[in-house]
Amino acid sequence: MEKLERLGLDAHRDEIFTAVSATVEYLQQRGKPSVYLLVRDSVRACFSDFKHNDENPDFVVIGDIGASWDYETLNRVFNMLMNGSKLICMHRNKYFQAEEGLRMDIGAFVAALEYVSDKKAIVIGKPAPAFFQMVLSSLGLPAQKVAIVGDDIESDVGGGQAVGMQGILVKTGKYREEIARKSSVQPDQLIESIAALADIL
Repeated sequence: MEKLERLGLDAHRDEIFTAVSATVEYLQQRGKPSVYLLVRDSVRACFSDFKHNDENPDFVVIGDIGASWDYETLNRVFNMLMNGSKLICMHRNKYFQAEEGLRMDIGAFVAALEYVSDKKAIVIGKPAPAFFQMVLSSLGLPAQKVAIVGDDIESDVGGGQAVGMQGILVKTGKYREEIARKSSVQPDQLIESIAALADIL
């Protein structure tokens, strides 16, 4: 929040919409299903209303677990899916920016699990159209009055544009000029940093 304030953006906690909150809402709409969580410890508390099941859950929920991915984890989830569990992923990004450079994101692991189980993952976060529609609904605004700002030309810009939003690509984080140039997605605006938003708004 402090970072947003330094950029001149007036935002409050209850105005921030995340893939985590969207996933919780999705599960709540289905009663009280059991879950097996592959998420960071910092977000586990968000799922406290749901029963944890590490054998045969209703849903396997995949978020960011960093370097904790291994063959044993993939096999555990694979067997859950083969026994009837459904697969939820909070996003299916290909890669993210770390201090060391680009790193594989969960999209590759989700694709592998889909391949071996013959099941399609339920994508809750970007670039799923339903995620952007939930954001628009929470804002109470039509898509043409909303802009998505991000460093991922496919998931951020492309995902937002697919539902009618403006797409602003920011040249920080995992932005790479060569990747943006090859993409079929054309951003409505290209900015050097998020600080430039203050002038646009």
